[in-house]
Amino acid sequence: MSAPVAAAGPSAAPAPPTERASGWRAAVARVRGLRALAAVCDLLPPRLRYGHARTVARTVLGHAEVPGLAAPGARSAVGAPAGPDARASAGAAPGAGAPAPAGADLTCVLLAGGLDVGGVEAVVETLARGLPDQGVRTVVVGASGGRTADRLRAAGITVHLPGPAGLAGLLADLAPDVVQVHDASAAAAVADWGGPAVWVAHNLEIHRRPAEWAVVGAACARALAVVAVSDAVARHHSRHTGADRGDTAVIPNGVGELAVGPARDEARAALADVVPLEPGDLVVVSLARYDAQKNVPGLVRSFARALRAEPRLRLVVAGGVADVVEHRWADAERVASGASARVHLLGPSDSATLLAAADAFVLGSFFEGWSVAATEAVVAGLPVVLSDVGGAAELAALAPGRVTVVPPPTGDAPLTDGAVRAARRRRHQDNEEALAAALAGLPARVGSVAPDEGLVAVLSAEEMVARHAALLRDVTGRTGTR
Repeated sequence: MSAPVAAAGPSAAPAPPTERASGWRAAVARVRGLRALAAVCDLLPPRLRYGHARTVARTVLGHAEVPGLAAPGARSAVGAPAGPDARASAGAAPGAGAPAPAGADLTCVLLAGGLDVGGVEAVVETLARGLPDQGVRTVVVGASGGRTADRLRAAGITVHLPGPAGLAGLLADLAPDVVQVHDASAAAAVADWGGPAVWVAHNLEIHRRPAEWAVVGAACARALAVVAVSDAVARHHSRHTGADRGDTAVIPNGVGELAVGPARDEARAALADVVPLEPGDLVVVSLARYDAQKNVPGLVRSFARALRAEPRLRLVVAGGVADVVEHRWADAERVASGASARVHLLGPSDSATLLAAADAFVLGSFFEGWSVAATEAVVAGLPVVLSDVGGAAELAALAPGRVTVVPPPTGDAPLTDGAVRAARRRRHQDNEEALAAALAGLPARVGSVAPDEGLVAVLSAEEMVARHAALLRDVTGRTGTR
């Protein structure tokens, strides 16, 4: 098992010049080797790339243990249970997962993939907790368990993990009024069950092959309705399924109130226990798992470039290590760029605490659907920098003056798996200069925005849940009792 990544900072004793030079050369060699390894992994079919290859990488490179930031008063340790993808404090809709009221007249199964941490899991959890207040009884069915499943069960919400072979039979036994499908791999089982379903598209599925799109298209044709989390996802989905774009409803991901998070001074003190902060630091937070989609190595390179113009910046990335190669690569970039004292790679951490401690937020992903993390940052009143993927431009339009959108890492090329692979092989991605300039310009924007009640209402979990509930009632013909 490998040693944890140190949270190096300016307060650390400087290494001798020869040692620093040797460490830099080693880091440059690591960057080249890990970029080459990532390029090889990228050539594998997605099933192997995101499965067996990651298992082999963990075996060869070792398990990445990284410090995490817990909420003030909670335990902060390597592998801390709370995470930016978990949204433990920020993602829950009102109702706190209480059982459905006695007047509930509609039962909906929320069908998900894994129920550990992630943006989709956060949305499923928010719906599971919030729909009962709309008179919709919820049951959650997942492919595998984890932290989200544990929280839902603790909140009194029924969670089933039947496995692929048992899914159709479980749906028959549950006999819900409708199933809301959040996991494309469940399409065949839902078809075997044959009951009413609503399909939810969460992301730009650039890895999906034509045969897989055909299955998804057939499932959507049978569905009562199709929902996308952004117009970009709706257009991408329609283009690949052949469906009419006008037949897809767009319901952006909403977030819960962040008022339950700590005060800024308390959050900043908690962060200082994990990251060596200095007076005058401008903390830029990125809530992103270490995964090829999130492009953390590319973000680190751009941030190092921004530091040349604005040395007060400090980057804190926090998320689960889905791919140890990505984490190792980002860490090597941190050292090779000379930015190791100003870039900190944390593990799963409490999102409300990080956002309360932050001065700004950044996400440099290759592709997204509608980023829950970016929405949380906007609602928290932070200036935000996003690559122009998924719902970034739509979020910027909803929050004028709060979001800076830079070109995507793939440049002008159409967003495909091949374009992402090519961008990952390049030493400098197409948007590196633009992203660095936007980051360097953040100090002028810090303090220029603040939480806005009108914006909070538009992007709230309550609004998202209400729109999903209305759609479920509309397609099932249930008008409700309230």
